Amino acid sequence: MFIKQHTTQDKRILLAICDKEIKGQEIEEDGACLNLKADFYNGEEVSEETAISMIRTAGLLNVVGTRAIELIKRLGLAHEDETKKICNVPYILITLE
Repeated sequence: MFIKQHTTQDKRILLAICDKEIKGQEIEEDGACLNLKADFYNGEEVSEETAISMIRTAGLLNVVGTRAIELIKRLGLAHEDETKKICNVPYILITLE
């Protein structure tokens, strides 16, 4: 998976996480759009172990893709009913405190 780390104005860490298979795509459905071509998602490919370590330091998560969502669920940070889908691609926004 790919992760790009951002810092918000209030100094929290925001991670943009997406599956390797969908990085670089633009997914649209019914006026909703996930632009995975954007610089926002243009991070580095990381192992699951590194992803978990990074997630534990984050305050905000923007997660797109089946594998990335499954990791978030395994970590207990989200449940299936909290995810949304565009063209069958799951995504979720999470605030951690």
